[in-house]
Amino acid sequence: MAFNPVDLRTLALFFNNGGYVMDFSTTEFDNFTESVMGIPIVTKYQTSKAKSLNQFFSEANDQEALQLLSALLEYFEQTYRKTERPQDQDNIQRMENYYESAVQISHSQNYAPSKELLSKSSLHTKGLDHQFVRDRLQELEEKMDNNSASSIGASKDLLESVMKSILDDAHVSYTNEKGKTDDIPALWGKVQTELGLKPKDMPDTPIGKSSKEILSSLSKIVIGMDKLRNQYGTGHGRNASFKPLPVRYGKLTAAATITLIEFLLDTDESRHFD
Repeated sequence: MAFNPVDLRTLALFFNNGGYVMDFSTTEFDNFTESVMGIPIVTKYQTSKAKSLNQFFSEANDQEALQLLSALLEYFEQTYRKTERPQDQDNIQRMENYYESAVQISHSQNYAPSKELLSKSSLHTKGLDHQFVRDRLQELEEKMDNNSASSIGASKDLLESVMKSILDDAHVSYTNEKGKTDDIPALWGKVQTELGLKPKDMPDTPIGKSSKEILSSLSKIVIGMDKLRNQYGTGHGRNASFKPLPVRYGKLTAAATITLIEFLLDTDESRHFD
């Protein structure tokens, strides 16, 4: 084990924000940790991002643990700390209280952060990169045959990130007066408004009526996906009695998500090029 119990406690205080780690979605965090040291840790431990990170630090060898800590410190220094998203400011300030201690842990192991900056950046921090999203969709498609819980969780997280990115680009807030981030149904409602996809706004024509039915069905899919993830996806930890859905449901959720996100990307692109 690379870190002693005191180090582990300090790192947990630094990274853990109610189960979240900085601004990573579950999919993004898995992609990040896999790119750094070859292990998608949320998929591996099947719990929240923060708990997965703590579990990894508790049992990883020195090289892997320090490699990931270094990468996460770089991400905090070069990306997350500089974000101007209002909903992240309180967490950034909280992390500042433990930052020097986390750096000292890294330095005490003779493993200082590398000089090269990581190219990985949070999807909704850097704006909506359509090619980046389509690369993530391809990864989702490649993995959706393996595990229903992982497919459902990854589908929800990627959809959530895309919707937040669309709203970020449009300068539309998705936090309430208490600083709480909108849930999936609320995000979907705002994205519908921004992209002109509200069923009630469709014209009273044969094509408009058909479009209204399709868009209404999409809303049911989005809401159903959110409920499905809470019950059968990854991200919040499961007890010993948890039984995942058959893989075909994970495939169905992933396929529906891929189609929906492609539709959102195409609609977003059409606003700029039509």
